[in-house]
Amino acid sequence: MKTNMKVVAALLLVGGLTACGGSSDTEDTTEKTNEERIEATAPTEAAADAQEDDAEFLAEAASASMMEVELGKLALEKSTSPKVKDFARMIVDDHTKAIADLENIANQKNVALPVALMDKHQKMVDKIKDEKGKEFDKKYLDAMVSDHKEDIEEFKEISEETKDLNVKEFAAKSLPKLAAHLEMAERLERAMK
Repeated sequence: MKTNMKVVAALLLVGGLTACGGSSDTEDTTEKTNEERIEATAPTEAAADAQEDDAEFLAEAASASMMEVELGKLALEKSTSPKVKDFARMIVDDHTKAIADLENIANQKNVALPVALMDKHQKMVDKIKDEKGKEFDKKYLDAMVSDHKEDIEEFKEISEETKDLNVKEFAAKSLPKLAAHLEMAERLERAMK
């Protein structure tokens, strides 16, 4: 009987050691499961890049709109043409609304928009602000044509590529208005020649 007890005790001891050794397998499996869960919930590199592209687009669009508002206000003061002033008034109104829309989207996305013009937009304002009369009108319209062409390209690209529905909707909704601005600026520019 003592021999049977020894055998049972030995078997229990071996079984216990095997179970202890098996716990590392369980820990490994648990660690793998946790790592997989973390990887699945963490944004992928592509998603992070897309979010960064959207944030850059929002910042660029905000700065461009702020520039157009600033130049529009200058045109209201300096232009000698009633048609250019009407155009400038429309630009100020439309781009002020666009800035408000951009701020709403940026707040939802927790993205900080610029509070001052980006360098390239400030350079455009600086290039025009000291002009007067017809020379001002010419440079203002040139700036509006070039900026709206650039904006249309960027807005088309983001509306086709972004996965963010709010950004996509904003860009797509803005395109017809940007195209109308470009057409009006080109028409005014031709009329001045």
